[in-house]
Amino acid sequence: MTAENLDQFLPDNNLEEREPDGIPEEYLPIVSIFNDKEVQKQLLDFVEKNRNIMHVISNVWKNVVTNIQPAIRELMFRHYPLLKNETRPKVVAYIEDIVQGTGTEVFLMQMYTIFDCHYSDKNIRDLYPELDKWRKPYCEPQEPRLIKGSRPEVYVKFNTMTEEEWQEEIRIENIHLTQLHNWEQKRINEFIETVESVYFKYFPELQEMDDDEWVVYRMRIIDEHYSFNYECRHVEHFIEMKFEEDVIELPIEEYMKLNSEIPWEVHKETGNTHDMEIFGEII
Repeated sequence: MTAENLDQFLPDNNLEEREPDGIPEEYLPIVSIFNDKEVQKQLLDFVEKNRNIMHVISNVWKNVVTNIQPAIRELMFRHYPLLKNETRPKVVAYIEDIVQGTGTEVFLMQMYTIFDCHYSDKNIRDLYPELDKWRKPYCEPQEPRLIKGSRPEVYVKFNTMTEEEWQEEIRIENIHLTQLHNWEQKRINEFIETVESVYFKYFPELQEMDDDEWVVYRMRIIDEHYSFNYECRHVEHFIEMKFEEDVIELPIEEYMKLNSEIPWEVHKETGNTHDMEIFGEII
């Protein structure tokens, strides 16, 4: 049942003669409690006034939440393989919280807001007045942030590197930065494809978004990836540092303080390993 064909279930001018099977099956347990026709009419009027949220609750919510979690879990273990082999209960619980919190209730309600604007007389710009500022960072292809310019003054002052040597250094570093950027964009796109494979199947109305709604959608889904990536990298780092199990539950300030006590050599080693994994995947 979509937002459009919900009309067949809404009250008509002959409510007194209306047969029980004229009410959606999912509403029968509620409506049948009341024998009073006026109460039934009020309930059906409520459905009319709240058709968009009723559609999401009745037809979208369960399907999305049920199917998004295994999809996110599969993507997580593919992008962050260290998490897959973790067995410590508190860490496993933390990982499961990430899965259950990604693309589920909060994100679904953000998608509902877009849907509700599209199928009502609401203007999404009234809800998001800064929408135009999001168009470039969220909707246009992003370029890598490369090093530009001449050598720093300190190199000139102490003559430790010629301009030609500096330009060769930044040429090599910019190759590295471009590869890293492309790797990150690939992972963002794979996250988006994973989420869309579920949402566009069970919430197909989202594919009818207009241009402004699309900007909000892109902002929401890319921010969802940012949160997902941040939490997964946190667990990945926790595992790499070989912290005790209870550390995973520390507030971030305490975790960062503990992390600062780790020797620099250990951080460098794990960073090098991470780079090797990235560029091994690129190669």
